[in-house]
Amino acid sequence: MVSTPPSPPRSGPSPPGPPLPGLLQAALIWLDPVRFVQFCHRRYGKLFTTRIPGIGTLVFVTDPDDIKSVMRGDPAIFHAGEAAAPLSQVVGPQSILMLDGDRHRRSRAMMLPAFHGDSVRRQVAEMVAITVDEVARWPVGEQFPLFPRMQKLTLEVILRTVIGVHDARRLAALRAALPPMLDIGSPLELIPPPRVLLRFGMWRRRAQHRAAALALLTDEITRCRADPQ
Repeated sequence: MVSTPPSPPRSGPSPPGPPLPGLLQAALIWLDPVRFVQFCHRRYGKLFTTRIPGIGTLVFVTDPDDIKSVMRGDPAIFHAGEAAAPLSQVVGPQSILMLDGDRHRRSRAMMLPAFHGDSVRRQVAEMVAITVDEVARWPVGEQFPLFPRMQKLTLEVILRTVIGVHDARRLAALRAALPPMLDIGSPLELIPPPRVLLRFGMWRRRAQHRAAALALLTDEITRCRADPQ
């Protein structure tokens, strides 16, 4: 999916898409995103466009070769940070997901060593232990939703191997603080509101969740800088 902000259109036509009002498209994609996208794929083909008020124009790319072209494309043209602008309400404006150009390259260069082969291999045993412990808690002989359990497992791996938290009290605090920050209860939460509304309702709760998570993560960063080992 490629996103463009709500701004004057650039030259060249957009791929076809549903002629529905933007608010109705937003409602459909939120209520059942998979069904809506599958319908558009069948109706309009490998490339199609939707328009979401406050977020902008979304061009969906479904062909694997086209997706490769986008992922390998010129970063001067494909601004991933600009396309991800709605997520700033969740991850904050300084997240690597929100950056383009030199700022993105600098942030990425600082993070890459932790994800190189040797660094990851040193964490394999702990990742396996975390996975075995989590899977042992899954029900046997009955159906259950897998997605939330995979989310929980992924968060635990990140907390203990990427962030490096092992203290039980701090782990419990981060486990409680991060999911509410990442949970999107309404598409309206992704639309930057007028400043006067930031103190109310969902936007206030979003800010509170993010502040709580940021305080805990900042504390971990301070601890690591004081004792890198």
